[in-house]
Amino acid sequence: MDQEARLDAIFNKTDGRCRFCGKQLCRSNYGKRGRRGAWVQEHSRSVANGGTTHLNNLFAACYECNEDKSGTNAASYKRRRRKQGKHVAKRSWWTGRYQ
Repeated sequence: MDQEARLDAIFNKTDGRCRFCGKQLCRSNYGKRGRRGAWVQEHSRSVANGGTTHLNNLFAACYECNEDKSGTNAASYKRRRRKQGKHVAKRSWWTGRYQ
């Protein structure tokens, strides 16, 4: 799989939204900090904690969430966001889409 196809797959896994806050991302603004909808690939389990770069460990995230998450795992970060009263994106059981 080439790099563009890989990024498409990562972007589409969350319907073009940040995995954590649900912010709408822009596919063409991958890696372009400061641009509207800019995003990066996020490791669900960080490489520092034994995570891999395999596609099943990679998701789309906005810069803010990715930096705030830092080296913690995704589940811990989502719990922290909930405790802080912040929105946590989730897949709808009815539509199957992220919200």
